[in-house]
Amino acid sequence: MPESVFTSGQASGMTRLPMGTIRRYVTQFNEHFSPCAQIATRGRRFTVKDIDLLLQIRKLYQEGFTTEAVQNALQGEWRKDSRARPGVVE
Repeated sequence: MPESVFTSGQASGMTRLPMGTIRRYVTQFNEHFSPCAQIATRGRRFTVKDIDLLLQIRKLYQEGFTTEAVQNALQGEWRKDSRARPGVVE
């Protein structure tokens, strides 16, 4: 059975993120998105995993993460049990 895919507009409605923010997230964290989400045209489509990733990125920013800290978190380099606060350089 083929995986469900959603348009940018549908992804925006599902995540409540503006389309410009979605484009920025995909550009900044490109390697974490599916190939169909990386297409920089009207044909961009998002998988369920892409939608989850958009929500995860939004949550990290809401928690005060910097872009670099979000990238590290997505790569699994930041652990929740770490005493270091995200975005804080010591």
